[in-house]
Amino acid sequence: MAELEIDLAYGYNGTPVHALPGNTVCYVCGCGLQFYNLIDGSRSFLWSPQRRPVSAVAFNSKLDMFAFADRGKNPKIYIHSYPDKRSLYTLSGASKLECGSLAFDRPGTQLVTLGTLPEFELQVWSLEGYEPTVICEASATTSHAKHVSFNPWNPQELCTSGSGHVTFWRLEKQQSKLTLVATEGQAVSSTSRFQCHAWGLNSEVYVGCNEGELYRFDIGSGVGEMLPDSTGTEPVSAVAVSKHHLIAASEDGFVRFYSHTSKAVEKTTQLNSAFVSTLQFMPDWGSLVVGCGDGVIFSIRIPGYESPQLSEDEFRDCTPKVTVIADFHSGSVTSCAHLILEKCLATIGSDSTLRIWDYGYNVLKSKTNIGERPTCMAVGQSAMSHILLAVGHGTGTVRIVNVEDPNAPKVVMREKLDEAEVLKVVFDPESGTLCVVMANGKLFWIDVPESVILGWTQLDLAESKINDVCWVEDTPPEPMVLVSMTNGDVMAFKVPRPVDPAETPTYEVKREELLDNVWKLDYAAVRMTYAKQFQDKHQILVLAEDRCLKVTFLTKDRQVELKEEAIPLSKAVLSFQDFAKLGTSLSLSPDKTQLLCSGADGKCIVREVAKWMVEDPPKSLESQAAKSVQRHWPFGQGITAAAWATDGKTIFSTGADGYTFCCRFKGARKDVAPYTLDAQEEADEELEEEDIFTVKRQKEEERFTYMSNQPYREEVKAKVAKMAERLIELKEANGKAEEMEKLEPQEFMVESVKEEARAEGDKMVERVREEMRWENVERDYTSDRIKKECYDTMEAKIVIIHGMIADLEVPNFNVRLKDKKAAALLKKIKFMRKVQLEEFQRAGQPNFVDDIYLEEEEGEGEPGSPMSPTSGSPLSPKGLASPGSPGAETDKEDDKGKEGEAKDGKGEGEGGEGAKPVKITNEMLADESTKEIAYSPFEEYTRHRACTQMWMLTGEINALKKAFNAEHSAMLVRKKADNSKINEKNVRISAILAELENEEPIFEPKPHADEQPEKILEVKDSEIKVEKYHSPEDLAKQEAARLEDARRRAEQEDDSVERGLKIMMDGKLERDENVVQVITKPEFADTKPQEEWTDEELKAYKDYENKLKKQEEEEEKKRKQLEAELKQIKKENQEIAKGFDEALLAMLNSKLATDQQIYELELRIIKLSQYVMQREEMEIKVAKLAVVLDDIQTKSAKAQKHVLDFKRELDAMAERYQQHLADERNADKRFRAHFAEAEEYLELLLKLLKKKSKQKGKSKLQEQQEREREEQAASIDPFAGAETKVKAQVTEPDVKLDKPDGLSDIIWQEFLQWRQGRLEAEREMKECAQELADMQKYHLKIKTEEEELGTKMHMNLRKLNDFHEQMVRDSYNLDFLQRYKQGQIEVEQAAVVTDYADAILIHNSRIQELNADIRASGTEKVKILKEIKDFKKGIRAVEWETEMLDYTTGTLEVEYRHLHTLRVTKAMQEFIKGGGEGHNETERAKLLKKIEHVKKTFEQKVEEKRKGILKIKRLVKEKAMENNGLEDSTAQAHQLVKERDEIVSLQSTGLDQVRAAKMMKDLRVTRKLEDVAKAQQDELMELKTRIDKLRERTFPSFAVVSKRVVGNPDEKDGPGV
Repeated sequence: MAELEIDLAYGYNGTPVHALPGNTVCYVCGCGLQFYNLIDGSRSFLWSPQRRPVSAVAFNSKLDMFAFADRGKNPKIYIHSYPDKRSLYTLSGASKLECGSLAFDRPGTQLVTLGTLPEFELQVWSLEGYEPTVICEASATTSHAKHVSFNPWNPQELCTSGSGHVTFWRLEKQQSKLTLVATEGQAVSSTSRFQCHAWGLNSEVYVGCNEGELYRFDIGSGVGEMLPDSTGTEPVSAVAVSKHHLIAASEDGFVRFYSHTSKAVEKTTQLNSAFVSTLQFMPDWGSLVVGCGDGVIFSIRIPGYESPQLSEDEFRDCTPKVTVIADFHSGSVTSCAHLILEKCLATIGSDSTLRIWDYGYNVLKSKTNIGERPTCMAVGQSAMSHILLAVGHGTGTVRIVNVEDPNAPKVVMREKLDEAEVLKVVFDPESGTLCVVMANGKLFWIDVPESVILGWTQLDLAESKINDVCWVEDTPPEPMVLVSMTNGDVMAFKVPRPVDPAETPTYEVKREELLDNVWKLDYAAVRMTYAKQFQDKHQILVLAEDRCLKVTFLTKDRQVELKEEAIPLSKAVLSFQDFAKLGTSLSLSPDKTQLLCSGADGKCIVREVAKWMVEDPPKSLESQAAKSVQRHWPFGQGITAAAWATDGKTIFSTGADGYTFCCRFKGARKDVAPYTLDAQEEADEELEEEDIFTVKRQKEEERFTYMSNQPYREEVKAKVAKMAERLIELKEANGKAEEMEKLEPQEFMVESVKEEARAEGDKMVERVREEMRWENVERDYTSDRIKKECYDTMEAKIVIIHGMIADLEVPNFNVRLKDKKAAALLKKIKFMRKVQLEEFQRAGQPNFVDDIYLEEEEGEGEPGSPMSPTSGSPLSPKGLASPGSPGAETDKEDDKGKEGEAKDGKGEGEGGEGAKPVKITNEMLADESTKEIAYSPFEEYTRHRACTQMWMLTGEINALKKAFNAEHSAMLVRKKADNSKINEKNVRISAILAELENEEPIFEPKPHADEQPEKILEVKDSEIKVEKYHSPEDLAKQEAARLEDARRRAEQEDDSVERGLKIMMDGKLERDENVVQVITKPEFADTKPQEEWTDEELKAYKDYENKLKKQEEEEEKKRKQLEAELKQIKKENQEIAKGFDEALLAMLNSKLATDQQIYELELRIIKLSQYVMQREEMEIKVAKLAVVLDDIQTKSAKAQKHVLDFKRELDAMAERYQQHLADERNADKRFRAHFAEAEEYLELLLKLLKKKSKQKGKSKLQEQQEREREEQAASIDPFAGAETKVKAQVTEPDVKLDKPDGLSDIIWQEFLQWRQGRLEAEREMKECAQELADMQKYHLKIKTEEEELGTKMHMNLRKLNDFHEQMVRDSYNLDFLQRYKQGQIEVEQAAVVTDYADAILIHNSRIQELNADIRASGTEKVKILKEIKDFKKGIRAVEWETEMLDYTTGTLEVEYRHLHTLRVTKAMQEFIKGGGEGHNETERAKLLKKIEHVKKTFEQKVEEKRKGILKIKRLVKEKAMENNGLEDSTAQAHQLVKERDEIVSLQSTGLDQVRAAKMMKDLRVTRKLEDVAKAQQDELMELKTRIDKLRERTFPSFAVVSKRVVGNPDEKDGPGV
């Protein structure tokens, strides 16, 4: 048998992807590495020598080598060259269990390894020698790091990150030994957990966090600051650095490019994937390779990114090209199956996808979502099912997929078989029957081509469970399946026969009907396959529970009837120990010559089985060799499935590690095309003849059978067509027939069809009934659960009392049942508090409880002062903690001294001399209220008291609720009593209304549904909207009950007493005195005219009229009495209802007050809870500060010790250097003494001794360094030029010396030796000086660090002390609730919640004092202003007088000029001469008479007006008296109207109301018309008046001579000007 080799591998699980030269990527693939070329698609593999999974990989681009570590105990690290993959080194001892991360330094001279649990070893290996050696190591246990890397700029610095930590390491030489010194990274004010890191351009470190932030760390100080633009929400999972940007990828698929200068995001790219795990630049730095945890690898190509001169604008304008390199299953691959007609492999995985791979051309043909939790898969083997895939799911569903077109598979059948998981699906090799095994022991058989369930049976899983199932081949006429159990039983089941359509379909088949045979093995068969059938026995191949492959024969003798003890054990004839764990799959090759086995240890084994297929295989076959390959991880389930290709030369395996491998036998491998995701180029090569020979033969047989049955098929089709035509004719004739002769449509149906339809209907009804039953069961369970948890747990249910007339609702408080533990704890707390108060009283110590809480209840105090407990004050001793909270536990702090101190209990603005002593009584112990024993708000300054106060406040809340609930219950009882009273009165009202023949409604109060909480659980018949279903048994019971009731009524029926009472007394035992007697009218009154009546008849008729009149008067009198009684009863009912509503309103106010008290108590509880939590946080912070301080003190002590020790080493080195200096100073003296024999040559030798070489220009080393700097500037590599190692060392040659003439060779040789020693001494002195300088620098550094630690220690100590002081201050910073009246709050109110943090409390007296001061200041200011006003008034008067005089002067000047310019007329001359005196006297006399006449007329008119006023006053007085009388009359009229309205409201009907409304409408219309008429009349009068005025204008009038008006001289522009 040829060897097995891996041909293809599909899978990627999110491990780091490494970019290699030549456009190649490398990533972990099972137990090795896969190298994938992105250009030509070629793949190669490198497998772990120990067949172990690979845990970590590292690559060095400078020396072209890579390293990988295997996983397992004592893992090894293998270092290979690239691309030839030649082994260089193998390292051991890096870790005990697993190596988590590897990293090379940039020059490739060092390798760092990071282990995992338990010690997280960190080792640095030197690769410069012949063999790698560990130069230093440390433990990273405190950080639990996952990633490690060297600083590209300095190989002496490292960084580790992961598990929430980041640590910086430095290789330092201490006491001639390299050690790793750690610096823990700390972010400023961050609670994020660090996950990954990358080195920056200036030796800084960028770290990604789990909350989406990016931090930049300084490795010297270890302090990190967050990048301002890193505001992602998903964790940062990978970070990379280029010369242009910092790139960060988050788990949501976003890749962000940050600028190195601004640290802002310049571009964001989103990948169509999630769980990004790695970022890696290709060697050309032009594209990124992104690995994702969901099995996808992307390539992000950025145009122009490989150029060092790429500008920001060019980068913003470019569009990254995202390409999918690979797309594999995410998570484990569950199963695989080979498709017969195509060179394709189908796989399903835990990602719920079905993928079809063309392994011949390395193409992924399709990817389909197949549903949740696929567990198993099988492909059909027969001609009818070879294009079908069966997929089983963990939800109990089976899907059949048609894969005739691998590029577009289709789900053709989906069947939900059960709720249990599908364990296995197996196709019958000879038909299309599918056997399905469920986890609950059910076996299903499905005819897949017909999409019909044949049946199912239930196996007993009480003692064992199903392991595996396989079909028995060549078993005509009935196929069978073999089922293996965990107890070693193997059972053979026949396939159920198809259900007859004429019968009622019942798919469940009893186990006994299908069970054909039973065998017992001496082992449990984990996996099983059928091998061959012999004449009297079956041969099966089994993977047993002992991890062995066994060959076993099963006899054909029937053993079903035998008892279990009598069944003989079947033993294995051959056994092979192949696996270290249980087997997972077992299958024969298509030619049945080879067997493929796989196990949970990740191993695949192929064995030749042709020699086994005999009746008696020899034992020597157990030594037969097998071919194996192990590429899957041996963890967990290992290999989940394995399958053969139809050529028998290729095998496939899938594993829980997420990989799928394709293995071929050596020599059978063909060239494989590059792997691509899209299959644009179809395969031109056809299937080879030997691959499809069997399929062609089966298709030819099917076609022949089809053609041979064609005539019979045509004949049947013709008969069916004729029958259809005949049926149509009959239906048409039936439609034309008479109504009486017509047949019903169902009568045309065949009886069998009727029965089938009826059976189908019954089946549907039964199914619906069963579904409804289970729905009802679910609802009943839900309702019972809700009732038990939400209703039965309530001590007081919600009851809402509604008002009788008023729209009022008053609910009670819902109270849960008491928790016994909480009640006991509250009782204990109250008792301890009372004991404490009693001790204070006996010891004569005043307890700090304000007299506010213990004095008599006085209502509200002064505005702004605390309220008494009875008024619902929030200052009642209350606190906060719900029962069961941590604050309720007894605190161990010592409060005796604090509790015993005397405190001042007066608040600002209150009086009182202190607290009254509390006397403990039995009533107080029994009462739930805690007002009298609660702490004062000023006493809640310890955690213990706050917790105790919270418990007592909780009890106070419960007491308030119960007190109100008691009042509420009493009110509910009162309502029921009032309802009874009203209902009793309504009986009489109904009787009165019946006598009055009145049908007006009656006020009948009824209990509201909210007042009967138990009614919510009752279901009324009216709520059921559907017709109730009665089973035949229910109908029979109802009919029997009805007959029994009829029989009982017939026996008890004897109504002679009732009939006699009805006949004799109209059905009543007493006479009704209110019955009106009927007065009969005399017969003659209707038969004879009144003129013919006799005296007796006249007298009789008169008596009749008198009786009739008297009867009418009595009826009227009785009617009035009944109306008065009705009115009185209704009034009483209204008073009862109003009284109840008033009481309910008062209780509503009480409810609001109680709510206010409870809310205030709950607010106190909240504030106390905040206080407790704050104290706990402070204590935690103090503990953390103490730990930090202890750590710093320890480090400081170590640093001091290290400084002292190193100081001694430094002194020793200084002494050594001084010794070298002393030797150098004495060197010439010793030289002269040594060469004293050659005294004549002494000076020359001294010159030669001191002669050294001189070099002009730049050295070769300097030139080489300049060249490297130029290459670094032109490179895109951000770390170019970081190598510090000089590749070509240039040594300075020594100067050439010539021997002086005449000097002996012996002396010359001695001189040369002396000179060489001198040079060596100088070199040693230089080295000593350099080492001394380094040691001095290091001493200065550690001294500085020691001083910094000291400073830091003092700062932390001061910080701790300050925090202690703050704790003490905060513990006495208590919350004190106040209640104020409206208008006393001067803080501006917010829209929702006002912040009073900056507000202050000011007492009323202080406000009044301030107001008095303000008033006094205001009065004084007003007085001063008044004086100022008076003074300004005087000034203004003087100014006005001056101005008036100025105006007068101007006026006189104008008059004077006027007199000078006046023209003197003749009249004026006469007047001047005195000739016009008489004329003036006559005019004056007339004017005096006119004045006298006007005065007399004015006095007469004044007298007339006075008399008119007196007359009007008398009229006003009379009208006022008349109005008073009218008001009295109006009041009486209103009273009468009110009484009449009540009478009318009692007597009126709907018709009266309509009539009254109509009359009122008519009145309104009439009134409106009158108003309109009056308005028109007023308009006519106005018009008439205007006409008269117009007429008067035409009358002649006399002109009135106006007198000259002298203007006011004060006016500047007056008429006098």
